[in-house]
Amino acid sequence: MAAFKGITRVRRNGREVEGSVYLARLTVPVDVRRMAEALPDADPRRALFIGPNGKAKVELLETTGHVDPRDAARVAEPIITRWKVAVTGLRQGGTPEGVAAALDRIDQWQTDEVARAQGFEVEAALHEYSARLRPGGAADTPAPGVEVGGVAWANAYFTSRPDASREAEMPASVFRLLDRLDACENGSERWRDVEGFDAHLEREIGALDPKVKASIRLAFARAWRAVVAAQEVERRHAAMLLKIVGEARSAAVTLPHAAGYEPRRGDRTVGELLDAYQAAKPSKDAVAPARAVREFIGAKTPVRAVGRDDARRFKNFVVRIPANATKFYPKLSMVEAADRAEVDRAAGGRRPVLSPTSAARYMTYASMFWNWGIEEGEHLWADENPFKGLAEKGDAASTQRRSFKDAELVQVFNYLGRFKNENSYKFWVPALLLNGARLSEICQLRTDDVRDFEGTPYLDIGLFDAAGCRDEMKTVKTPESIRAAPIHPLAIKAGFIDFVKRRQAADAERLFGDAKPYWNKKDKEWDWSHYQSRVLNKAIDDAVTDDPALVIHSLRHGFRERAERADVAPAVIDSIAGWAQKSVGRKYGDRDVPLLAKNLARVDYGGLKL
Repeated sequence: MAAFKGITRVRRNGREVEGSVYLARLTVPVDVRRMAEALPDADPRRALFIGPNGKAKVELLETTGHVDPRDAARVAEPIITRWKVAVTGLRQGGTPEGVAAALDRIDQWQTDEVARAQGFEVEAALHEYSARLRPGGAADTPAPGVEVGGVAWANAYFTSRPDASREAEMPASVFRLLDRLDACENGSERWRDVEGFDAHLEREIGALDPKVKASIRLAFARAWRAVVAAQEVERRHAAMLLKIVGEARSAAVTLPHAAGYEPRRGDRTVGELLDAYQAAKPSKDAVAPARAVREFIGAKTPVRAVGRDDARRFKNFVVRIPANATKFYPKLSMVEAADRAEVDRAAGGRRPVLSPTSAARYMTYASMFWNWGIEEGEHLWADENPFKGLAEKGDAASTQRRSFKDAELVQVFNYLGRFKNENSYKFWVPALLLNGARLSEICQLRTDDVRDFEGTPYLDIGLFDAAGCRDEMKTVKTPESIRAAPIHPLAIKAGFIDFVKRRQAADAERLFGDAKPYWNKKDKEWDWSHYQSRVLNKAIDDAVTDDPALVIHSLRHGFRERAERADVAPAVIDSIAGWAQKSVGRKYGDRDVPLLAKNLARVDYGGLKL
C-alpha cells in the first residue's frame, strides 16, 4: 500500500475489504477543521469539510471506482489535489481564489480530461493487455484495436459506465448538452439552461466565491464542451469496437421516440417543458397531472420524441391511477402505485381509481402542456401535440378555493416561523396578508412604502415611491387597489416594524430582498406573485395539506369571511383589502388609517400567534 499513497479500500469493522474499490483519502488537519466549523452556513466550502452531523470531517473520502490500486491512484491524484487546494485556501483566512487561479484549474481540468478521453491512458492499458497476450513485452506490441486488447477495453469501459449508451450514434442527451454549452456563448445567463451547471463546476474546479464563479462560467462552459466532445468520441469508439465483434448490447434505457425523430439544436426534454409550464402558469391543479406525465413518459425524454402512441399509452395508464395515490402509496411513483393498487384490489382491498372526471383532467392538462410548448415564444418546444383530441369532454371545473381554518393557520405559520429571523418574505409576506391584501401587492413593496400616520403604521399600496416618482416595476389590479392599507396587529406584535427598520438601515430599496419578480412578456409587465406563489403554496402543502382548494390566496378569501363575522362594514372591508365597492361610497385615504386599523384589529384569527 505504501506505493499508492492517498488511497484506501472500503473498510468494514475497521479493516479493509479485500477486492473492494479504492477510495481517495486525505486527512483533514486539526486547524483546518476548526476553520471549517467557523464557516457560515451559506459558504459552499462547508459541503466539503462538514459532515451531516455538523462536525468537521476527520478525513475526506471519495470513491475512485477502481479495484486496481494503480488505476485508483491515478484517479485519486486530481481529487486529492483539489482537496489540498481547498485546504490551502481555508488556511489563507478563507479568502476565495482569484479568477486567474480558477481559470488555471479549468485549463488543467480540460487538458487532463480530454487527454484521458482521447486515449493516452487507454493506449497504455491496451498495450498492457497485449503484453500479457504476447511474450516479449509491450515493445513488440502492434497498434491496439479489435485484435489486441480493444474489445477487453471496450467491455471494461461499459462495465464502469453501465448507463452509457452502447449505440454508435450520439445520444440525444449528449446532443442537447453540447447544444446548450454552445449557447452559453450567446448570453451571460444561458448557463442556467444547462442542468446542474454550477454543481458540476464546483465538483470539478472546487468551491468558489460567487463573484469569481460568475466571472469564469463562460470559460468553464467552453472547457466542459471540449471534455464532453472528447468523451463522446471515446464512447463511440468503444461502442464501435463491440459492434464490430457483435458484442454490443442494447442500451439500458430505451426512450419512446416518435417516428422519424432526430435530435436537433434547441431540443428540450419533457421535464424541462413541465418545469417551464409550471413556472409560467403556477397551479396546484396541474401538479398531479405533471407528475404523472413526468413519471410515465420520462423527464429526460425529448419533447419532440413523444408520439401519438405514447399519448394513447398515457391515456390507458391514467385510468389505472389510484385515487389519493400520494396518501396511500407515498413512497411509490404513480406508475408503481397503479401496479400496486391492482394487486391490492385483487386481494380484496379498496383502492378505487381516479374518477372519470379526474382522469379527463389529467389528459386535458397533458394536452395543455404541449399546446403551451408549441405556442411559447422563445423556444419551439414541440412540432405537434400528440395528446390533441384524446381528452374526454366534460373536464372538471376549476377548483373552488376555501379559507383557512384556525388550526390550519397555526400549522402554516409554525412552519413558516423558521424564516422569520432570516428577514425572508416566506414569513413576513403571509403575515402581512392577514389584512386581506393580494400577494403581488405585498411582494412589490418598497421600504419607503411602510409609513405612519399619527402613530399608526400602514402600507402605501400604489404605483409611486415616497418622492412621487412612478415605479415602473409596480402594478395594481384595479384603481381601487391603490390605497392606504393598515397592518394587522398580529404582524406588528411579531416585530414587523423592527424588520422594516433593519431593511431601511441596510439602504434596501425593496422591502423583501429575496422576492423576485417575473417579466410577463405577454402582458409586458412585472409579475410579483409568479415565483412566490409556488414557494408559499408548496409550504402549505408541506405544513397542512396538498388540497388544491387551499392556497396562499385563501388568506384573502378568509379575511373577508372573518371581517364579516366581526361585523366590519362592507365598505371598510373593501377599502382595507382593495376590492371594488359595489355601491358608491366614500374613498378612504391615509387620514382614515386609524379608523381602518381599528376595524382590522377586530378581525380575529383564533389562537394564532406569529
